Amino acid sequence: MHQLLRHGDAFDLRDQDSLCVFHHIPKCAGSSFNRLLHSHYGDRFLYLSMLHEYERLRALGPGPWFVSGRIVWGCHGCVPGDRRTAYVTFLREPRRLFLSLRHFLWKQGLMQKSQEEYLFNGYQSNFLVHWLGSGSLALAKERLEGLFLHFGLVERMEDSL
Repeated sequence: MHQLLRHGDAFDLRDQDSLCVFHHIPKCAGSSFNRLLHSHYGDRFLYLSMLHEYERLRALGPGPWFVSGRIVWGCHGCVPGDRRTAYVTFLREPRRLFLSLRHFLWKQGLMQKSQEEYLFNGYQSNFLVHWLGSGSLALAKERLEGLFLHFGLVERMEDSL
């Protein structure tokens, strides 16, 4: 059974039973953080981009692991064994998040609306609440305040690392 670590608990990724799950929220420094993780943890780093890839979690052997992706909360339950499990994430100031997401979509050719049209007719309100708490503000707050071992701020990346 996994021991889900809470904010403030001690955690060492070198421990053989450790599992750290990076909850990658779009446009919140995930690609940058993933490159850092991959360069540092190499063969102990696993990125999941689609739900069907969660099957790969069942095959993780012993030892420390760092898993990343657009994680659905609770994916640690797919990993075999008794693990000390920590969730971490990065957040971005909502206005900057909106602008970054809109710019990204525009660069990909997926954005045909003006900034105002996108804000009022395309942007998912409470974007961070959706990713952190499946749309529930109370659940998002509970996870951030207690169930994430750590969360960083994009605007304070160096301090957050």
